[in-house]
Amino acid sequence: MLSAIFQALRRISGTDGSGQTLSCHRFLCRRLSILSLIACLLAVAAPTYAATDLGAANPYNVFIFGNDSQTGSDSQGRVAVGGNFTISSYDVAGNYSGGNALVVGGITETTYGQIHGSVVSGGAVKLHGPTVYGNVAGNTTVTFDQYGTVNGNVVYGTSYNKNTTTVSGTATQGTTTLPVNFSTAQTQLTNLSSTCAGYAANGTTTIAFGGITLTGTKSGLNVFSVAASSINSANGLTINVPSGSTALVNISGGSVTFQNFGITLNGVDARHVVYNCSSATSITINGFGMLGSLLAPQAAVNFPSGNINGTLIAASLTGSGQENDYGFAGDLSGTPALPTITSLTVSPSSVTGGTSSTGTVTLSGAAPSGGASVTLTSTSGSANPGTTVTVAAGSTTATFPITTTAVSSAVTATITASYNSTSATAPLKVNAPALKSVSLPATSVIGRHTATGKVTLSVPAGTGGVKVTLG
Repeated sequence: MLSAIFQALRRISGTDGSGQTLSCHRFLCRRLSILSLIACLLAVAAPTYAATDLGAANPYNVFIFGNDSQTGSDSQGRVAVGGNFTISSYDVAGNYSGGNALVVGGITETTYGQIHGSVVSGGAVKLHGPTVYGNVAGNTTVTFDQYGTVNGNVVYGTSYNKNTTTVSGTATQGTTTLPVNFSTAQTQLTNLSSTCAGYAANGTTTIAFGGITLTGTKSGLNVFSVAASSINSANGLTINVPSGSTALVNISGGSVTFQNFGITLNGVDARHVVYNCSSATSITINGFGMLGSLLAPQAAVNFPSGNINGTLIAASLTGSGQENDYGFAGDLSGTPALPTITSLTVSPSSVTGGTSSTGTVTLSGAAPSGGASVTLTSTSGSANPGTTVTVAAGSTTATFPITTTAVSSAVTATITASYNSTSATAPLKVNAPALKSVSLPATSVIGRHTATGKVTLSVPAGTGGVKVTLG
């Protein structure tokens, strides 16, 4: 195989949970058995997966929402691409047999290489010198050129030309239904990435002389937080967690580079590790052997050399890196970190006693299931915000009324909102009633007679009354 020659030029080493060295320095030897011919291409409904795994990406070695362009390498497992798929001297699903090896939402264009299973494409299919061990289906044109082999049937949408390619099955005009809803999958996996990024770290991260050591003690999910800048300058990464557990490495930052360093896994193997880059928009993997799956739903991944032993999930992919079929087998269920209070505002901030104001509390993130119960207090009995306000699950803000009582002189109350060991304060000034009017029964009286005046306040006076000075 051409990909074996290309991969023999690479050497990217690391160690798995058993302490053995994993290396890309090898010639891949595969015995290819011709699959039994499939009578017709069946449309498969998109499966449902547990929230604890990689969802729609579970059956795939590579899952890309946009375009995928690769050359001179291979993916040992199945490939799903939402945009266009362009490859040269690249093999797909070498460790897979039967069913759909390649699912593409857009145009599928290959130059040489082998596909070990069926091809399903939502757009045109252009195969140059193809070797396909399965069926080929395209929703518009299906074209083969150069001498190639397709061991299966062909379904085309508008036109079909096999040229000099040998096709063992029949060609039928029809409509192809993709077995993957890429829009739904993108939403699900983006949400998964965001959820995982919100988990509170329960393991320790130690950085010394460029080496990163992650140590966890949980039998279930061990969560670590690492800045992209630390990964970008790392010369080694070691993960120490209990056997049978899962390691989730949350990497924060917009640009991440995995380059020229090795990974050592102790107590866990690549099938139980996920590197979650939820905020990254650019990722480079170069001269690097990634032991574990990469969850980067917003990232354009440039993969010029190296290998990944896991599932690669990204917005787009280019390069010549190799994807090895180490499907995720861990459990990503965990408890998201609770949000904190970021602000408290009161409007209006100055009222006359006896009237009301409104408070607004804001959290750093969405409230958890069941909502967030925020404790409220006031330094003055003249301003009452109540005892609690609940921020609804999934929301970040809540409002609450603050009632006041009449005062004889101005009072400033401090309103405090507290949640998850954090708090915020806001002042509320409660003013005494203002003099609204003074009136007399007549504008003049005969000397030695009495006239009764009347003063009116803006609001009723409180206990003890309000002293009005006359002159």
